[in-house]
This record gives sequence, structure tokens and C-alpha cells, in this order.
Amino acid sequence: MDYKYKHLPLTPKIVSDLIPLICKGIMKRVVIVELVVNYHKKNGGKDAETVDVDRTVKKGLEMCIILGTVKKAPTYGHWEIIMSESVNETREENVQSVENLVENATPIVEQDTCIPIGTGNNCVYAYTFPSHQQKAVKEYSRDLPIKVGFSQSKDPWPRIRAQTSTGNIEKPILLLMFYTNTNKLEKAFHYILRVQGRQHDNENNNKEWFITNEHHLLSLYHMIESGKLMTS
Repeated sequence: MDYKYKHLPLTPKIVSDLIPLICKGIMKRVVIVELVVNYHKKNGGKDAETVDVDRTVKKGLEMCIILGTVKKAPTYGHWEIIMSESVNETREENVQSVENLVENATPIVEQDTCIPIGTGNNCVYAYTFPSHQQKAVKEYSRDLPIKVGFSQSKDPWPRIRAQTSTGNIEKPILLLMFYTNTNKLEKAFHYILRVQGRQHDNENNNKEWFITNEHHLLSLYHMIESGKLMTS
């Protein structure tokens, strides 16, 4: 395939062109961000010139709304891709290509579809509870309490179940999974979030809870991995 955006930095215009070609159905914005970034780089494109990739994709989504290729889904934080017949065949080919970019594209989850990011045999995970999401929606806030933890396996659910099975009637919602081979990524997240004043005061004095959101965590991940953030 001759990728027309080869050697070019990712921009909102490029994002608006890629989304209808590689995404389908109803998807979380954080998933759209990862798919677009992976597809662009895999085919020879360059990183966005801004460090806030999430904002670049958000602007691309806004352009898609104007173009009529995307609309907001009823579920908070989700978007629906509107497919026209003219690009359907091309999209199906690209969707298959994108699925091959992500290791184990169908992760082990008990709730919510969550595509793992990165590679490795360990996992840094982020989860929250429905009550936290509902409170954030009522208060028109993007930020909410999120637990950022580490699992020595690629499946975070045994750890999550151990943390939430006692005295909690809510089922946790897995937001993000980052595959890695050490716990350095978890430590980097914790350090940066504390420096940013996002430590969550909770009754259990659990220091792995933070007031943040999945888009902020994804942006931090890309900056940590690119070396653009000092973590110590």
C-alpha cells in the first residue's frame, strides 16, 4: 500500500481521513487514539508535532463530525463511526491491518472491551467503578478516581479481583492496559501523577488511586515512552 501520509507528522486532518478507514462501530476515544497512532506510524508516518496526541485526535474527531463520518455515541466517552458504501471495502482491509498491530488484540477482560497497549509479559492497569463515572458525569468533570496498578502477568483481573472482592458490591471497570516487562512504567505513572497533585485521598489510604482520566493517562504513557517526561 502506498501510504500518502508517509513521512508526515500526524495532524487533525490526517486523523479525520484515517478514522473512517480503520475504525468501525462504537469505540472509546482512547481506543481510537491508539489505533490511529499505531496505523500512522506503522505505515511510515511521523509523530504529531504536539506532545498532546489526544488533543490532535480530538480535533480530528470534531472534523469527522462536520464531515458526517462520526457522531457521539449515547455512552459517555464513546464515538460511533458512520460508514459510507464507498469506503467500506477499503476500511475492512485496513481494520484487519490494524488488528495485526496490537499484540493479543482480544484481551482477557470481564467487562468492557479494553485493547492492550504496548508489548511485554507484565501489565500496568487502570480501573474505576461505575459510581465514580456517574458522579463525574453529574459534575460535568472529565476527572474521576482511577486506580493505577501493576500485575506480573498480562491478565490484570486476578489482581483486580483480589483488591475489590471484599466489601465492594460494585464491579470494577477496566479502562486501560499497558503491557510492559518491568514495574518501571507503574512507578513513572505514580511519580508524575503525585507531582501533578492528583493523589486521591480515600478512606483506605490507598496511594495508588488518583484523580485523573483515561485520556490523560494515555497522553502520559506516550510522553513517558518517548522520553519527553522526566520521571525521577
